[in-house]
Amino acid sequence: MGKSLLVGLAVAWAVVGVAVAQNAERVAFPEYKGVPGWFMFYVVNDPEQKILAELYAEIDIINSTEFGQPALDGTIVVREVYLAALDAAGNPILGENGMFQKGRRLDVWVMEKREGWGDDGGAGDWEFAKFRASGSRLGDGDNTACHDCHMDAADTDFMFNFSELEEEGWLMPE
Repeated sequence: MGKSLLVGLAVAWAVVGVAVAQNAERVAFPEYKGVPGWFMFYVVNDPEQKILAELYAEIDIINSTEFGQPALDGTIVVREVYLAALDAAGNPILGENGMFQKGRRLDVWVMEKREGWGDDGGAGDWEFAKFRASGSRLGDGDNTACHDCHMDAADTDFMFNFSELEEEGWLMPE
């Protein structure tokens, strides 16, 4: 069940577009690649934007969080965004698993929850930030689009339900 929660939460970013955090300074770029305890738990195609997103989290968070329950304080989800590799006609090239083949990496989004961060009227205690692959911050700190999108899930700790995303066509073959 924990995996469903984080899949739903992070896949929802595919809908948001290119917004960054309202208070992005709160969110730091985490060390996650090759770090024990972190792993890629899901990949999602976004056919409209022709991008692929890889989603990372800590295994302890996934194992201890149930969908429908508030995420634990300190939960961090990382979303790496890549352009899809395109064929001559401009269509995404699919791999054997049905996922887009990776092209150039665009950016890295981080979603983090900390007690008390909801004081700014955003999406509960969640904040969002956008970074270059190098870890340097992108954007002007405005996460209005992130918070607006996640307000639709206010009754589930601002996280999206796996089945709702599946109905919308966001969940692709594994």
